[in-house]
Amino acid sequence: MTPTGPITEWHARGLPTPEGGWARYDIHHIRPREHGGTNAFENLVPVERSVHQIEFNTWWREY
Repeated sequence: MTPTGPITEWHARGLPTPEGGWARYDIHHIRPREHGGTNAFENLVPVERSVHQIEFNTWWREY
């Protein structure tokens, strides 16, 4: 069985692995699902985990 998901699609589109490898990254919803965003590839972006958890998630919680 071939794995599926945003990382698989990322590579299928010919995009490079983020610096330091995927273990350092979360897949971030540009527009959160709670605010009308979807799981569409175009709404997803890799963000370094520390930035994602501390800055992005905090900002949206306070929005």
